[in-house]
Amino acid sequence: MPVQKQHKKRPHKKSLLKPFSSGKSPRKVQKPTSYYEKQFSWRVHNKYIDCDHPKLGWSQIDPVHLLTFIIKGLHKYEGMTWGEVNEIEHCHPWDLDRIPKEFLNRLQERNVDVHEIFQISLGNRPRVFGNRDVAVFYLIWYDHDHKFWPTEP
Repeated sequence: MPVQKQHKKRPHKKSLLKPFSSGKSPRKVQKPTSYYEKQFSWRVHNKYIDCDHPKLGWSQIDPVHLLTFIIKGLHKYEGMTWGEVNEIEHCHPWDLDRIPKEFLNRLQERNVDVHEIFQISLGNRPRVFGNRDVAVFYLIWYDHDHKFWPTEP
């Protein structure tokens, strides 16, 4: 019986891709939306909220005050962009190197990882402080009497 020769398969040449030869054009590169253009929203999360702080802890707040004043105050910001919120007096970020040592130590003690603290005004003196993560404001402290950064009399 004669031995049949086996033909080796030749490898196929891979065609070089030419991205613009098919008539397709690349997608338009868009500037990433800055957080200033995003809608303000807020949340409560165990990772951030400090219920037990002796000066600014949430456990010291009367539930009626929480519902009628604080939550109502935060609702006023909903529907605004972060750019609009930043334009409101007493609403601004705090670099960690500018906040009082007592509060920086408290964040470190609780292992709260933030890059800045954002302050939201709820009127003449009351403020809420939190972590802004992209467009979401996570509550940390409530300051009814301006104890975070006392005002000069």
